[in-house]
Amino acid sequence: MSARRSGIYRDVVDTDARAPSPAEHRRQRGRLTRERRDRFLEALRAGWTVTAAAERAGVHRRRFYEARAGNEAFAAAWEQAWDEGTDRLEDELRRRSVDGYDEVTTGPDGEVLRTLHRYDNTGLVKLLAARRPEKYRDGATVEVQAPTVFLLDSAFARREPIEVVEAEPLELPRGEVTET
Repeated sequence: MSARRSGIYRDVVDTDARAPSPAEHRRQRGRLTRERRDRFLEALRAGWTVTAAAERAGVHRRRFYEARAGNEAFAAAWEQAWDEGTDRLEDELRRRSVDGYDEVTTGPDGEVLRTLHRYDNTGLVKLLAARRPEKYRDGATVEVQAPTVFLLDSAFARREPIEVVEAEPLELPRGEVTET
């Protein structure tokens, strides 16, 4: 009987069982089991990104996108988990913006030097922009509804004189200020 058959090398090489090729090993490591899908969806519900959720499940994110494209039930579960995670992040942003949070500064040996209670004003503005975009969104414009005359003679290189007509005075509602 050879040394291989006697079990001396059984821990290293088992001739009775075929060892997976490197490609098969990668496929097995990246196989989407129910447990890995559940772990991925749970991470999305916790507010993690797709990349971080895939890492927590031990599978490359591309495999989850492939599974979503081919499985409507998984796509729906993904969407629901994503929405729940977004809600969780919004709740945390609201807590930090309205209730505030403690920022602790420690010294080199770990002793607490100071504690400041802070609020996230930028987060509050973002929450308001999401709820009332017409009022708080970036790039909101103010519309002027008063007649304005611009003389751009040189811009259009006109040779003939421009006739200027004086507009009727505009009556504004009470409380508005005009410059004359």
